[in-house]
Amino acid sequence: MKLSTRLVRTCGQALIACSVLAPGASAQTPAVKTNAPPLNDEQRRIEEWTARQFRGFLDNRTFAGWSKAERDTLETKTIDALNGPQSREYYQAISTLGALRSTNAVPPLLGIATDPAEKDNRDRWMAIRALGQLGDTSVVPELILLVYHGNVNTRWCAQISLVRLTGTNFGGDWRAWGAWWNHRGGQPVFATNDFVRWSQQPGWTTLAEVEAKLQEGDSNFFAKLPPASKREP
Repeated sequence: MKLSTRLVRTCGQALIACSVLAPGASAQTPAVKTNAPPLNDEQRRIEEWTARQFRGFLDNRTFAGWSKAERDTLETKTIDALNGPQSREYYQAISTLGALRSTNAVPPLLGIATDPAEKDNRDRWMAIRALGQLGDTSVVPELILLVYHGNVNTRWCAQISLVRLTGTNFGGDWRAWGAWWNHRGGQPVFATNDFVRWSQQPGWTTLAEVEAKLQEGDSNFFAKLPPASKREP
């Protein structure tokens, strides 16, 4: 299996290098065939807010009626757009690849999603959102690590994409996600006692500090969001 050292994990207080799947590698794990359960109310609130707030960047086309040649041409163009610059077209390309169900886009999208750099995270969470549309469960272990990312859009999009890819819903409980993945024989094995230190800022060093920050951030964020729309009976 092709591996690359890309992230730094924190185990207790010790920092160790972590090997993860390189963007071109593929885990040999059978796809989950069950239907995804409904998103929980908080996940639905995030999804509805995202659809409203970023509607100008999100591609909701189905591409029904497009020929294979037309789809292939658009796929090539949009994958190339991921090389930058980070213009409006760059962000729209991320969403279009998800709408196209472009499995060829998994490696570059995963690279954007798991980039360890601290930055504006719009391309990160948009890539995570797109990966949730593509059906490739090999990305599940790395999405689990993003469930506790410091950026609120990132961690909630990771939850939502995991639900869509796996057919189960453990919300923000990354340990439960990891235990489930390992129990079903997912590869690579998820190390449930490790966590990625996404931020090098003070106060984000230990897992306890990170979880406290996330709880506070989510509480403040949801206080500003409207309730989820009513579900169809």
